[in-house]
Amino acid sequence: MIYLEKAELQSAYYEAERVAKDWFKPFDEYERIAGNKLSKALAKNMPRVNDGSLAASLLETPMNVLPSMQPGKFHSMINKKPWMDELANIIWKTKIVPNANTQAAFFDKEQIALYRALKYGAQPRYNFFVSTDTYTGSDWSLPYIRNVKLEPGKFSVEDCDYVFLDIYYTKIQLKKIIEQQKSEAKTAKAEGRKADTSWDIKALEKLAAMAMTSKEMEEQNINERDKQINASGIKVTACFNRGVGAPFYLFSKHLPEGECLREWKNPDPTGDLPITMQYCYENLESPYGIGRVELAGPTQNVLDYMTQAHVFATQVGLQPPMKVSGSIEQTKMNSLVVSPNQIMQTGNASVDFMQTSNSVYTQFPNNFGLYKSQLQTLQGRTDGSVSASSGNPTFSKTSAGVSQQQERTNAQDNYLRNKADTASAKMAEKMMNVHMAQMQGADLLDIAEEDRDRLIAAGYFDENPTTEDIPSITEIPFLYEELRDTFKFEYDARPEADDDEKNRWLELIDIATSNPNVLPAVQASGYDFNLGEAFKKVISASGADGWDKVLVALEPDQMPGAIDPTTGMPISPGLGGIDPVTGLPQEAPQEQAQDMGAELPQESAEYAQPNTDVADNEGELLQIIDAYGVDENTAMAVLQARRSDFSEEEILDFLESQGSEA
Repeated sequence: MIYLEKAELQSAYYEAERVAKDWFKPFDEYERIAGNKLSKALAKNMPRVNDGSLAASLLETPMNVLPSMQPGKFHSMINKKPWMDELANIIWKTKIVPNANTQAAFFDKEQIALYRALKYGAQPRYNFFVSTDTYTGSDWSLPYIRNVKLEPGKFSVEDCDYVFLDIYYTKIQLKKIIEQQKSEAKTAKAEGRKADTSWDIKALEKLAAMAMTSKEMEEQNINERDKQINASGIKVTACFNRGVGAPFYLFSKHLPEGECLREWKNPDPTGDLPITMQYCYENLESPYGIGRVELAGPTQNVLDYMTQAHVFATQVGLQPPMKVSGSIEQTKMNSLVVSPNQIMQTGNASVDFMQTSNSVYTQFPNNFGLYKSQLQTLQGRTDGSVSASSGNPTFSKTSAGVSQQQERTNAQDNYLRNKADTASAKMAEKMMNVHMAQMQGADLLDIAEEDRDRLIAAGYFDENPTTEDIPSITEIPFLYEELRDTFKFEYDARPEADDDEKNRWLELIDIATSNPNVLPAVQASGYDFNLGEAFKKVISASGADGWDKVLVALEPDQMPGAIDPTTGMPISPGLGGIDPVTGLPQEAPQEQAQDMGAELPQESAEYAQPNTDVADNEGELLQIIDAYGVDENTAMAVLQARRSDFSEEEILDFLESQGSEA
């Protein structure tokens, strides 16, 4: 394979930086609008206010699109063993996600990534392997977009053979690295082994001895520029080559050409780059896509100007300018102020208040609503105005029109969610692959009961004899060497609400349950309406998940009013049906112990004795015989059914099915 060599790093970086600066030029304006900051072109006499609708929308969108962290699953691509998938899922859930908190918590970074993608058009994600006092494993961060330079001429990270990432170190950080590397070298020498280090200590010391440099203006974010913060550091650049075992370099423009601070190999067994780009709208015509600020920024500038003009016009209306004519020798000019109980000493001068109101001012609400609606359109949002004359009058305010606008908003949210999920899943694969490749030795895994059940079902304990004598049901040991594989990650399908579908099923349930004649008529025609399945449809259409824990299927003998297929008699919950000999309800058979002897022979019909308690109630038994016209055995069964809390309606239905006269 051909890779970018050390001698080419400086020249290749300068070319990538030159091309990137042209793409970065509009980012200053994007950051200003997203931060709801005032334009530098604002006239001095204008009020210092903004509308800020777009800035608020950018902040709210991640809350709507990514309200919670979505679960997903890993799949091994080489061994394809189910238990490896389950172990990878548990490692991701219990070890990586809780500890991959460089910069911020895992899910916070997910929402921030979407916010920045909306602002710039794209947001790079950088995954790496970290080893600290509390955690060793995969981690990730969100670099400032100007610190990532793609291979010149390429419009996608996936198409790049190499990518540059600028990093700023403080002197303290460099000194810590130097101390760690020296300690490792000393320990390795004492143990008679080769030091496990990829750093050049002499180059680090040379760089640490240099003076701190301020960030270049082009690489400062808007807050650093506006507040004139002296954001200093020692700039170094990482070069990532694509390929399995491809060389990675860390170099600095302060060092001679070809001298590197660090050299190491690509830790990803698939050879992927550690940079994943999340896009807002990807067009493959720009390395950084299209963001919402680029689309809606000009309209937001119009809204900002109209807000400023309206406030200015209101100020003029409340404190109008005055026209003074004639002699002002006896006029006290400082008394010509509009305030309560103000005495104006005009003298011989004539003072007139200027009236500035015109049709533009009176039509401001409609005009402002129109531009606000256009801003929402550019963001794929819904026109929230109520009146038919407010907002954009060309938008339908009927129920169908509003529903169509809502569908458009949902489509936009789904698109952004899919873009975020795609980038997040791709990065998760890289993190897991690096984690499994870099980790060594044994580890202890905390598992929940449901995790253990899935591992049992996947055959983990059967295929791994070392797990036979595990004393704890919540902790299992494992070897990372057994998990060497490459993994794919897929997010679980997000539950989506469908109100129309839900309402249709609710209507059917209402029809079936509100009229007592409907279900018998359906059954008489040879069909049955399964109410449980109908409720499953309602829950599914409502967007709720985990319905299987709420709507639980019953066993046949647990269902009230169930019919014993042997005798046709009703089965009471907890009973074992009807005794075929006596015709009486019987208790459910208990499980026999394994050491039970031979079964006792059943009594034949001629030796069967009637139930003593039932036989004692001869009076009630005769009433049943007279009332239903049944024989004594059937009457005894009816009497026992009453004792078992069957309703008269259920008993009557049974007798009718047997052909008895009520």
